[in-house]
Amino acid sequence: MGQIDENVIKKLDRVLLKGSPILFTGAGFSKFAINGDGETVPDGYQLKKALIEKLLLIDESEPDFSELMDSSLSDLCSYCESEKGVDTLRDYLNSVLSGCKPQPFHKIIANFDWKKVYTTNIDDLFENTRTVDSLAVQNRERLVSYTRAKSIEYIKLHGCVRNPSGSIVFSRQDYIDSLLNSRDYRFSSFATDMQRENFVFLGFEMDEINLDYYLSLYEAVQGHSSNGQLFFVKPKPSLIFKNKIKRINGYVIDWTAEEFADHLSSLVENKQDAVTQNYQIDGFRFLDGIYHNEISFKGYNSDLYIGKNPLWKDIFFDWDFINPQIDSLISSILSTTSKSARNLIAAIIGKAISGKSVYLKRIGLTLYKEGFVVYDFVGRRFDYWAFLQHCKKIEENKIVLLMDNASFFYNAIKNLLNKFPANKQIVIISTSRPYFHNRKRYNLISEYNFIELYLGENLRMKDKELFSKNIAKKLDEKGFLGNLKADSIDERVKKS
Repeated sequence: MGQIDENVIKKLDRVLLKGSPILFTGAGFSKFAINGDGETVPDGYQLKKALIEKLLLIDESEPDFSELMDSSLSDLCSYCESEKGVDTLRDYLNSVLSGCKPQPFHKIIANFDWKKVYTTNIDDLFENTRTVDSLAVQNRERLVSYTRAKSIEYIKLHGCVRNPSGSIVFSRQDYIDSLLNSRDYRFSSFATDMQRENFVFLGFEMDEINLDYYLSLYEAVQGHSSNGQLFFVKPKPSLIFKNKIKRINGYVIDWTAEEFADHLSSLVENKQDAVTQNYQIDGFRFLDGIYHNEISFKGYNSDLYIGKNPLWKDIFFDWDFINPQIDSLISSILSTTSKSARNLIAAIIGKAISGKSVYLKRIGLTLYKEGFVVYDFVGRRFDYWAFLQHCKKIEENKIVLLMDNASFFYNAIKNLLNKFPANKQIVIISTSRPYFHNRKRYNLISEYNFIELYLGENLRMKDKELFSKNIAKKLDEKGFLGNLKADSIDERVKKS
């Protein structure tokens, strides 16, 4: 283990506990697993050596051996295809990469609560490590339907030994074909997630040309509010590797997969103690406790679309629509709090049934995942003094307070902001109707940062179109499109 930056580990832990990260595994993840023949699953170097000696029948003493060993795995596979045929290569790969049995550290990593898992591995180790019903394996170009609340997607970008009729990506031509195939669900999903989700990369070398391409997409959109954080767990990273990750503002952690599993295991064991600390206060709900109690809920179906009041589970399980106005507001909040330690209030103003209560929760969850301590005010009487004393006692210094229909409490909010301890920062997100907000807004115009968002006002045409498409996409994901499912996305928007 190399020298570890403790600040990076803290950021990693925050993402693991609160950020719903996506796991990406490469060849290094399968190290030390045992295949169906009772042999160790080969890593990239060992696989190249085996292909040369056992498939091409070239001995180490022959001149061609060194040249082929110096080539990339993709180029070597291309050579094997041309010399021995595609079927012969695939049969050999199936023989050494199927029936894989995990080591204990594989089980720890695989059974963590990941939001989704991607891999370039074609072996079946991950499938053999988790229970059958907990994975929705995507190893085809089209989406395989699954129940989102019961299982996580395991997306095999390069194919799978369990799907011999499907394509396996190994040769250079395979890589190029995967880049050009815009209809391949797996790669389009990965490209989208890379631009907005938190990722933990494990056993990943960054030598596949298609993955370099998608990382360049991430680099191109840095600064967008929804950009996630990227962590690369890799033992003895080279200077070239670290430089690549530095360019995209990612983090490199010098751990083996076993060391990462040990850390993950310790983190999971201590999580419950952290959740049950004394963060409770009458009239307020502590979001960390809500999140850990409800995120493991299985089979959740929301009533949000039939007009019911929003629940936190609606947000945890992504039933809400992505509103460009709210994305922009989140960007403003994060930008302002990163540049200034002054307290901030962001007021969302909208008519009845405008979605402001849903947006309030979405903003709260986003800030929670950014490391803020978040409280949801649910009481009838806002005792700002009790909340102020509570905030002074807790260790954290970045606090968010969510207040629905808050205009009745604007004067108390002003007092809270004015008396809040100077060594801490509070961000208050409020919602209210236009009439009541305008009558009381004078309380909020002071020396602290103040942001107002009137829902639906000054919305650009392209944002309206984007919002409509986001709604159609979400309804499709949740199975609520009905007859519109047969139409293209643009046709759906026109008819809705």
